Amino acid sequence: MRTNIVLDEDLVAQAMKYSAARSKRGVVHEALATYVAVKAQEQRMATYKERLGDVRRKLLDASIRTSSRDIIRADRRRGADARRRCNSTLQPTTQRLSVWR
Repeated sequence: MRTNIVLDEDLVAQAMKYSAARSKRGVVHEALATYVAVKAQEQRMATYKERLGDVRRKLLDASIRTSSRDIIRADRRRGADARRRCNSTLQPTTQRLSVWR
């Protein structure tokens, strides 16, 4: 789309220092693409913050039946039981192997 606009020459010169584009058209195109990307990221962050706020509100309403200490203790007990079972199945055998001569 062809559009005629008046640009600040000093601002365009500064933008060209930072841009890989070598023409004013390229600089304007890059600036618009950057603007769109930044605004899209801001919108994603805003919706993320809203969703995070919803989750936090739901968690505040949720009740925990078991304390975190009890959960950790139960987990440690399960781990110790599993190690005990594993060690009991790995007892060394006392059978002698016969060697053929």
